[in-house]
Amino acid sequence: MAEDQQKDSQLQDILAGSCSTSLVLQTLPMEQSPVTLRFDMLKDSIRPFIPEFFRRKIFSNLHALSHSEIRASLELVAERCV
Repeated sequence: MAEDQQKDSQLQDILAGSCSTSLVLQTLPMEQSPVTLRFDMLKDSIRPFIPEFFRRKIFSNLHALSHSEIRASLELVAERCV
């Protein structure tokens, strides 16, 4: 995911300041690994920035867990990811 974060065009636009956002992104190291990931630190919880490549898969997995309507699944994803 770290490699895909580096390649993600939306994240690059946010970091370059070319699009407005309320995200407060910080880079955090992963335990016992040289890998770092970007997280949104704005809310009370730390949420990883999910590259476009992973978004559908993460949404589908969380939706399958909840077996709920799409709106509930979107809220579930929004609580955990950006």
